Amino acid sequence: MINPKTKFLIIFLIVLIVILLLIQFFNKPTAQKEEVQPILQFDQSENKEKLIITSSNQELLGVTEPLKLSFNVPESLSSINYKLTPDTKVDLSFDSSNKELTITPTAAWIFNTKYELIINGQTINFTTVERTGI
Repeated sequence: MINPKTKFLIIFLIVLIVILLLIQFFNKPTAQKEEVQPILQFDQSENKEKLIITSSNQELLGVTEPLKLSFNVPESLSSINYKLTPDTKVDLSFDSSNKELTITPTAAWIFNTKYELIINGQTINFTTVERTGI
């Protein structure tokens, strides 16, 4: 027969393991919080340095979310040439460091639509979705 103290200790350890497994299961990161990966590189400068652009959004963009692009060197609105398909009216603005460009639709992006943004000769593709619970 098992000693009552040993029996209690075994039950306590099993309960503790179950609690730890449940905590680990419910603390998994969601897809919306994934790390952002660089989405393109292009050569813009005269001395052929690489200019890296990273997006703060994933390839799926909520219909009311702005698209944000980060440059590794300061830029200006006059240096940005872009074409957006389907044609959509947008506002462009840089942050105070002139390294983060925000592209905001004047209305909303069209729901469930694949967009193509050609910016300074390079292409960024994203699809709009409806986000809930954000």
